[in-house]
Amino acid sequence: MLELIHFDDRWNNWQNLVPSCYVDGVDFQVFERSTWTKNDFSHKFGHAGLRYEIATALGCSKIVHIAGGVPCGLWPDLKLARHCLVPRMIPGEKACADKGYRDGHERFLTSFPRAEATPLQRQINSEIHLIGARHESINARMKNFGCLSARFFRHGREFHPVCFTACANLVQLLMKTKPLFELLPALKKKREAQRKHGD
Repeated sequence: MLELIHFDDRWNNWQNLVPSCYVDGVDFQVFERSTWTKNDFSHKFGHAGLRYEIATALGCSKIVHIAGGVPCGLWPDLKLARHCLVPRMIPGEKACADKGYRDGHERFLTSFPRAEATPLQRQINSEIHLIGARHESINARMKNFGCLSARFFRHGREFHPVCFTACANLVQLLMKTKPLFELLPALKKKREAQRKHGD
């Protein structure tokens, strides 16, 4: 199979260890087993699902890591990332992520609680939100593939990760002509606006 996803691409036009990339979990609904089990349950849509994680580069429009195809109920986002993403990271590296990855900022840069956030922490929260919004378009592009949904996927669950990997590689190809918005200019613009308003 053609493999276009490379973890080292997170350093394209980006040298920061913190954050080095953005990771997020994405669930896909699958048919319920004949015997219901909470291990399969996805809180995102109240149904059986398989969970994956996708990490994207910050300096370019590339997916840099995919993993998963595991039962949603057994594998929260943080557990999956600790099992699959963290072992690939170098010392001192942290991935940016949403609050589902809170680990005391040990390996993940997540937003600070709003109530007691300092001005710098509020700025970081704002930038994490921007990076997360950029990443969400990857999840949306993946969900455009109907073959990953229970409605169309008619094979055993063990084949779902194969299909997911193929779709992720197609999204990677698509980003050559339809890239994500450039993050560095967007961050610069956001910082200038915050300075102007004294936030």
